[in-house]
Amino acid sequence: MSIVRKARECLSEGHPSSQFQASINVLSAIVTATSLGFALYDLSAKAALVSLIAPVPTALAYAWYGRQEAKYWPLAAESNRRAMYLQDQFSYRQTGAELSLMNATSTLAKGAIRSRREFRRIREKLEGKSVMTDSVAGAATTILFIIALVFLYREAEHSVGAVFAGIVGLMTGISAMAGVGYQVGELAISMPANSHFRSLLKLQQTDGRRFQQVAMERLAVRDVDVSYGDVRAVKAASFEAQRGSLCAVVGENGSGKTSLIRALEGVQREGSGEVCVDGRTLDIAEAGDWFEFATVQQDYGRYELTVREFISLGVPAARVTDDAIRAALRFSEAEEFVDALPDGVDSALGAQWGGAELSGGQWQRLAIARAVLTDAPVWFLDEPTSAVDAPTEERIFDRLAAEAEKRVIILTSHRVSTLRAAENIVVLKDGAVCETGSYAELMTEGTEFHRMFSSQLEKA
Repeated sequence: MSIVRKARECLSEGHPSSQFQASINVLSAIVTATSLGFALYDLSAKAALVSLIAPVPTALAYAWYGRQEAKYWPLAAESNRRAMYLQDQFSYRQTGAELSLMNATSTLAKGAIRSRREFRRIREKLEGKSVMTDSVAGAATTILFIIALVFLYREAEHSVGAVFAGIVGLMTGISAMAGVGYQVGELAISMPANSHFRSLLKLQQTDGRRFQQVAMERLAVRDVDVSYGDVRAVKAASFEAQRGSLCAVVGENGSGKTSLIRALEGVQREGSGEVCVDGRTLDIAEAGDWFEFATVQQDYGRYELTVREFISLGVPAARVTDDAIRAALRFSEAEEFVDALPDGVDSALGAQWGGAELSGGQWQRLAIARAVLTDAPVWFLDEPTSAVDAPTEERIFDRLAAEAEKRVIILTSHRVSTLRAAENIVVLKDGAVCETGSYAELMTEGTEFHRMFSSQLEKA
């Protein structure tokens, strides 16, 4: 795969055509100089010899610059690829939304800027070398042809042939200097384009402002609606979640669970309604200042960073300590497999950068660890263990039930086994809240909750 990738990068940067053009230029110079040498020999042997030597500086310049490009361009291509990867993460809808929720867009944007600057530094260095070599080679070639003309003038006694040879020599010199004009033209084209990109990178990233709260006692949802065009995904949903009791939102596929969670996170622009946190009312439609929260998305991003970087995304620096990271990994049942990686928490993730390849469940446990590390007063967990095996899932949910004593936790799940510890279950049907209650209350035969999970109960 690396060979294919490097070949694609080579084509995208136009290296084959550049090499072909360079070869044509060198061959043309050699043919021209050789022809001129034969034409001048009868008039002046010295002028002919100098004219044959004249293309040598150009050939040496191309050879030297080729070695420089072979040395530096792979480094530039790697930096460019890294920048593009990081840019893609906050550009794509799925990962971009998750990064915004985690207040981590700027973290990856800064990484992209650093990689782009490194790419630009190497590229400008190569362009500088190109201009310098073309200039030196062109100047040396021009001087040599001037010397040839001087010999020709002295030895040919102002004959018509000498004048003609002089004209050809001047044309050859101008041709040798054409490379400098080409490089200047390239700079004239690339510099404005680069300035546009620099301007884009200088734009201030805004990840949303969140007011700090040490703890939260109560979160009330009032008449929340979410619509996509003419389709109402969530219809006037109202319920409460409190610290001390795990809150679960359940429903069949398409019932509006994820849309509701995103509305509560303040990022559902198609939503309306209010969220009241400890007496402070927030309008979902405006979604300005919002409360601090941690999130695990159903479609979580698999960011190919180190383990430490991955679980620290969007987390205040003061909270990122070795002990806190270790506790978060232990909570999410990720400690064992992380310790087995070559460099522990500093191991790279993802095959693209030569890192460890993780299973879906392992990636998901790291996403849970990141939420734990934030230590936010509210956690929104959308199907947080969908890719995790049953025994591990049970242990994680036991910890979530205990953690609910410290903060407000609202989660979604499709597995009835994970809901036994939930004291507050909100059942959605066709986007509307149709039932609320504890697990024991809703297990009564005839409820929507019982109907929804009856097949799982029978199998159990």
